[in-house]
Amino acid sequence: MDSALILDEYVRERAPTKKVFENKHKTWFPTGVFQQKEFYEKVRDPYALYCLFRAHEIRGNMRTELYKRIKQEYYDKGYIVSALSHKQIMAKTGWYKSMIVSYTEKLVDRRWLRIDKIDVGKPQKQYVYILGNLSEFGDDRYFMYEFL
Repeated sequence: MDSALILDEYVRERAPTKKVFENKHKTWFPTGVFQQKEFYEKVRDPYALYCLFRAHEIRGNMRTELYKRIKQEYYDKGYIVSALSHKQIMAKTGWYKSMIVSYTEKLVDRRWLRIDKIDVGKPQKQYVYILGNLSEFGDDRYFMYEFL
């Protein structure tokens, strides 16, 4: 079964909402579904990882210095970004690191996202996943829509 069908079925069962729809420019995600590990046990593919990134976009005021810096360097310059570490993704999904890396590479190959790294004063740099561009008019442009 394809991930969109599983997502649709899961949302209908767990989070009945009318916010899951697509129009020309926007898809509304019930982000609460993507906070549940049970979802990622059912859906294991790049689209599910993309949904996780969408549910964890960095917008508005952030509390930690890292997220304030990411907001300043990306969001304030017009990018829609997410910045989950592999450890955070593993905790939220239960997936192995190799699976996460593979899915991320597939999303980059499909040009649904771009990856950047920033130095955070640790041996490993922080990944920043760029999902699209902000719009002044409220219809943010996600890279995935250029290829659908």
